[in-house]
Amino acid sequence: MRIEELLRTASVEQAQPRQSERQKLEAMKKLWLASRPIRPDDAAGRYLYRCCGLTEYPPCLRFVPSMRYHDDRPSFHPGMVAMIVAPDGTPTGLHRTYRTVDGHKAVVASARRLMSGSIARGAAVRLAKLAKFWARAYLPPNTGKLRDGHERHLLHLRSHYEALF
Repeated sequence: MRIEELLRTASVEQAQPRQSERQKLEAMKKLWLASRPIRPDDAAGRYLYRCCGLTEYPPCLRFVPSMRYHDDRPSFHPGMVAMIVAPDGTPTGLHRTYRTVDGHKAVVASARRLMSGSIARGAAVRLAKLAKFWARAYLPPNTGKLRDGHERHLLHLRSHYEALF
């Protein structure tokens, strides 16, 4: 078969126009405004309790009851969004995690996605101040004892923190 014959039967697809930085920021703002604080009874709350034992949630994490998953076949899922913040405190992006109603990972090609846009150097999802991190990450709920094997990690983190301040 010659290439000319194949070209006659091939379909033509239009290239999607690229979004400007302003459009990307507007899309992130729209999603953030559509979100709400996480509650224990929503998909994000169930997930965070099951994986981390959290019953209080940092303000940088929010829940979206129906978040669009962009793919060949778009679909909608409950999800969690995390605000990515630059070192100076400026919001610079959003990370999306698609979930099922009971808080498990949604059955999609990629359950975790960044929204398109530029991310500032040194930006991160700032879950807590370091002092709170020490207390919560290493002490299981309702105990005063460190989780097994975490003493070394705590001392390592503390030495870095003290070196900076």
